[in-house]
Formats: sequence, structure tokens, C-alpha cells
Amino acid sequence: MDAATVRLAHQVAENAVARLGADRARLSLPPGVPHRDIPAAAFRALAGLALAAGTVLRFPVTGPDAARTAQELMDFAWHELRDGALLHQIQRDTPAATRPVELYSRFAAAGYRHAGLDDLAAHLHGLRAARVTELAPHRRLAVLAATRRLGLPDPPDAAELTRRTWLGGTPEPWMLDRTHAHALAHTVLHLTDWAAHPDALPPDLADYTDRWLPVWTETFAGTHSWDLVCELLAAGACLPRPSLPHALWPRLAEAQHPDGTLTTGPPTPQDDGDPPSDHHHPTVVAVVAGTLTVLRALDTVTDGTPP
Repeated sequence: MDAATVRLAHQVAENAVARLGADRARLSLPPGVPHRDIPAAAFRALAGLALAAGTVLRFPVTGPDAARTAQELMDFAWHELRDGALLHQIQRDTPAATRPVELYSRFAAAGYRHAGLDDLAAHLHGLRAARVTELAPHRRLAVLAATRRLGLPDPPDAAELTRRTWLGGTPEPWMLDRTHAHALAHTVLHLTDWAAHPDALPPDLADYTDRWLPVWTETFAGTHSWDLVCELLAAGACLPRPSLPHALWPRLAEAQHPDGTLTTGPPTPQDDGDPPSDHHHPTVVAVVAGTLTVLRALDTVTDGTPP
């Protein structure tokens, strides 16, 4: 991967982090509202902040400004969750839910802990019910990744979970649609712990993903589905030999608004007022894709592997 493309990936990530920082106040939870009445989208937005900021802090390749903003975003999101007390309450009231622990695990990985939620998560993890939760296969991997971040033991069927996913079945590549593209990307991300352990992806699945990823990313770029493009780029960066398609980064950088916002769909003029309502998730995954791309591009230079 040439230096100019690495700079573009860095630019996309840095600009997206800045956009999230500017949006922070919009993502505050409504004060004095019972958690049951808080829209799920509000929690998803905080989860996105934790994912983007946690990635930047874990892999400090995007510079001091991005790191400073990421730390501020983590502090903000943790404060909105009442230092974990809100997640503890939600988990206690809905013990079968997996989202509270998944979200909490991102903060725990960055050093934010809540003792009561740690104890409750460990208790729930030991129940028989935890083995039979009805979730899509890639979502089971998300829960597995979360409990690993909390230091909890793997379930007995951990080794089987991968083969139950869409990717695990290595289907005909032309059968990939939006839903399965998201599932495939997250399967790779969860198995490799977001590029921390690329060799954790089974070799046959790594080869299959590497072979077809350029076709898939080009297909979704053609429909301006930049959220999926970013997710697939992030997954490509997690492969043992990272797939870093340089041709897509100029197009992604061009699709990003000057203020760092990334949206999906054909480009439209951006108003001077509020950013479009659908910008948050694409902007979050732009941070992740850019950060992991820079990380793995640097890795290939460090270990002498041709990019």
C-alpha cells in the first residue's frame, strides 16, 4: 500500500473522529428518563462512540489530536452511562439481554470498570441460559468477544460458533447481500479481536475473504454503500495478510464531507445546519476502517512483508 493511500486512510479516520467529537452533545441521553423509555438508538449511538474511540486509543496510529478526542469521547459516553450504573441497572432488569455486557466490554477494555456489573456478568455467564440464547451466529461471536474482554471463560461450543456463520459456510460469493456483508465483516472483526489477533481467523476463511473482498467492496462502493465499504475494509485489514485495496481510499475520501461526516447513498449537498441523521454509523466505521488500515499498513512495513 503506497504512502499516499495510507495518508488518505489516516485523513479519513482523523476527520471522522473530529466529526464525532463535534457531535458529542447531540448524543447525550435524555436526563431523568427511565432506561426503558430511552430509545435504543441512543444507546447504539453511545456504543458507536465507544467502538470508534476505543479503536483509536487501542491502536494509537492516528495522531495526538485524534487520541485526545477519543479519550474525551470515552469519558463522555461513560459519564452518560452513569459510570456503568445505567448498564448495570439494565442488565439486572433484563438479565437475558446481551447488549449491556457487549457495550460494557468496550469500556472495560479501555480501563473503565463497574464492580457490580463485573459480578453480574460473571454470574449470568455461568448460567445454562447463556448457552442457548437465540442469536444469529455472528451475534453469538459478538457476545463471545465481549465476554473474553471481561476475562470470562469461553463457552463449551466456542470452537463451533464460527462454522455456523455465513462466512463459516463459504457460500457462493455472489450470494452476499447487505445483511450478510455486515455479518461477514463482523465475523472477521470479532474472531480477530479487531485486528489484534489476525491469525485467529481460520486459514480457509481468510483465503475465501481475501479472494472475494475486492469484488464485494467494489460492488458496494458502486452503490455508495460507504458504511458497508468501511466495514469490509476493516475486515480486510484484519486478515493475516491484510487486504488493503488502495483504489477505494480516494473514492472514500471524496465521499467524506469536509467536516468529517460520512453518509451512505449518492452524494447530496450538505446543509449548513445539522448533519444528516444517518451519518453516525458510517462515520464511526470510517474511524475503524481508517485506523485499522493504517495500523496494518505499518505492520507490513515493520515486518518486511510487501504491502
